[in-house]
Amino acid sequence: MSDDKIVKKLSQTEANSSEASGEGFLGPVEMIIGGTRGPLFSKFSDNKGIPDIELMASQIVKLGTSNSTGPIIGVNDQAFEVATIQNWVKRGIIESPDGKKYPPKQVARILMTHDLKVLFELKEAKEIIDLGESISDFTLVELYEYHLSLFSEIEKLTPSLNVLNSRALEIIREKRNPSKDDIRASTFMTFLTISKWASFTRALILKWVETP
Repeated sequence: MSDDKIVKKLSQTEANSSEASGEGFLGPVEMIIGGTRGPLFSKFSDNKGIPDIELMASQIVKLGTSNSTGPIIGVNDQAFEVATIQNWVKRGIIESPDGKKYPPKQVARILMTHDLKVLFELKEAKEIIDLGESISDFTLVELYEYHLSLFSEIEKLTPSLNVLNSRALEIIREKRNPSKDDIRASTFMTFLTISKWASFTRALILKWVETP
């Protein structure tokens, strides 16, 4: 049997198996955290944003945790605590509040820092947020809230992990005979590709911040 026929037969077998089980193609997300119902980030579409009141650090942590992607994959963000915010204040990343509560603008800055620190050094994150604050017709609170709305739609606007993983599998089978490790290899390729894209995006953002 030719390679093309083998690939076609294997693909058909997988399709039949998926139909028989009532399940779709198992991409990286499903394989790692199990089945999902609806878009992963749909919860962000209902986000009410940042309240127009001053918040204690503990309240900001609670808000940041609810806006985190970690719980979606069963990961608790142990790195975001009241002590984290206090440390950022000591290091000059966040302005010291008057009293124990932070105004909405500072809350937005803290939550943005929390999101950006995964890819950027704290100093870099501060420079990015400073640039956002310099956009005179918008507040940081608005920019953060609009960002959550956009993020809730990201699966509709960009190729999903499953689409990338499916294409990775196609590339593998275009270049070699089918193997029992094809799925694991395609998943590895997908995550490696996303990491490279994240690295490119990081460099692009820093270049943008440096541009006069």
